[in-house]
Amino acid sequence: RKVQIDGKSLESAENRLKNVLADFERQGYRMKNGGYVDKRISFYSILCAVISLLFACFMCYLWTDAAKDRDNYKQYYEYYQEQAREQKGNK
Repeated sequence: RKVQIDGKSLESAENRLKNVLADFERQGYRMKNGGYVDKRISFYSILCAVISLLFACFMCYLWTDAAKDRDNYKQYYEYYQEQAREQKGNK
């Protein structure tokens, strides 16, 4: 079989190839100029990371604060535990 190629389909294929190459070229320029990643998206990513870090610091503060309170009230807890044991022993 012979493949017949008419002028219009050849021209259409050529135009599509030119468009693809032009898209690659534009994408290359965007990557070079730093516009490949949207600046707004990178700003929100950094903002999210900072908020997460602040939240982690706040949780660490609460954790250590709770540990200090536990140490402060440990003597009272042990006293009441001893009282409860004595009451059970008297029954």
